[in-house]
Amino acid sequence: MSAAALGVFSAIGALGGLLGAAIADRHPDMALTKISAAAFATMALPLIALAMFPNVVVVAIALVVTSGAFSLWNIYMVSARQRASTQQTLGRIGAAYRTFVVTAALAGTLLGGLLTELFSIRATLAAAAAALCVAGPVVVTAFRAQASRATSSSAQMG
Repeated sequence: MSAAALGVFSAIGALGGLLGAAIADRHPDMALTKISAAAFATMALPLIALAMFPNVVVVAIALVVTSGAFSLWNIYMVSARQRASTQQTLGRIGAAYRTFVVTAALAGTLLGGLLTELFSIRATLAAAAAALCVAGPVVVTAFRAQASRATSSSAQMG
């Protein structure tokens, strides 16, 4: 890929991120469980399409859609962490979260490189989509359980 093509694709991905942020701004009260389910599915589907139909148009669409979903997810996660944290713990919780995310990104990058080297980029994209399909329900279930605990503890207080 040329430097110019990389720049174009980076800009296309950035547009998706801006779209995700605009959606988050227009719907600030959506439930984290709904956002999680939508974001994970929305990030997985373009990867499946890209693994099956690798061409420039699908790459561009996948970049817009996955970047938008990730942006939306990230905005809601930061907001959820801020609501769940006290003023005294917010910085530590944010730092721990960033440490986890950067470590996971590094591990995913290394694993993705290994999978691509051993198999192909298409296999790596399919594996990433599968991981999102597995992780999505786990995350949604965890958020539902957390919301249920918060509801029951506030009902006990009232």
